[in-house]
Amino acid sequence: MSRLTRSPSSSGPIPHTASDSDVSLVGHAQEHKPYVTQRTKRLREPCCEDIFLNFKEESKSMIKEMSESQNHILNDLTKDVAEIKIQNSKIQQSNQEIEKSLQFLSDQFDGMLVRVETLERERNEQLLYISSLEAKVEDMQRLLKSTTVEIRNVPCSTRNDNKLELTNIVQNTCKVLAVDFQPSDVKDVFRIRGKSGTSTLVVDFLRTKTKQELIKSAKLYNKTHPNERLNSTLIGLGGPSIPLYLSEGLTHKGRRLLYLARDFASTAKFKYCWTSNGKVFSPQNRRIAAH
Repeated sequence: MSRLTRSPSSSGPIPHTASDSDVSLVGHAQEHKPYVTQRTKRLREPCCEDIFLNFKEESKSMIKEMSESQNHILNDLTKDVAEIKIQNSKIQQSNQEIEKSLQFLSDQFDGMLVRVETLERERNEQLLYISSLEAKVEDMQRLLKSTTVEIRNVPCSTRNDNKLELTNIVQNTCKVLAVDFQPSDVKDVFRIRGKSGTSTLVVDFLRTKTKQELIKSAKLYNKTHPNERLNSTLIGLGGPSIPLYLSEGLTHKGRRLLYLARDFASTAKFKYCWTSNGKVFSPQNRRIAAH
């Protein structure tokens, strides 16, 4: 079999394909030969090794960024912890100072407490001592008034009273009550004027017996003469008849106690409340304590 060859066409020039060595001339050839085409080189697909290298680089970058971030966070934490330590140290210092202050105040309070207890004990002792002194003074005043009689509700005289006129009133009173009396028995006599136009005649005898007889006779006279009790007309005083009342002299404390005793007797509906030798007694014949 014979080999056949095709002869080139005589109608035009033969087309050529540019090779790798003629790539640099393609641009110039194309300007003059538009029928010439350029052969492109196929891109190489990435292999596993390139992928691993890229992943490695990315991992390194991420780890570096994370490390830097953690270092930054650790630095901030270190600074915060240092500040907290400083603050804690200051707080401990302040607490120590507060504890010292509290201990000082506690010691001062304990001292004041001891002092207050001492003062309270001394005060109680002084109150007891004052109470005992008041009791002694009360006994002395009661002793001084053991010979004193008070004639109350006596009409006030327009004239200036003197000892003689007042002694005459006492003498007339003793005469009505049938009591043996001598002007020399009077140690002192004076008048205490009241607001209602009457007065109280205070008579201090030389003997306690005279006082007791006068009071006892006054009670007996009023009991035996219920329709004409002791009054100002019977003892020779002018003006309207005014009832007179005799009682023994009491101390200021005794007067207060008698007032309270009468008020209690009125509330409790007791019939009697009286005094004897400067002491106040209840209806049950029991002495009322001078509180």
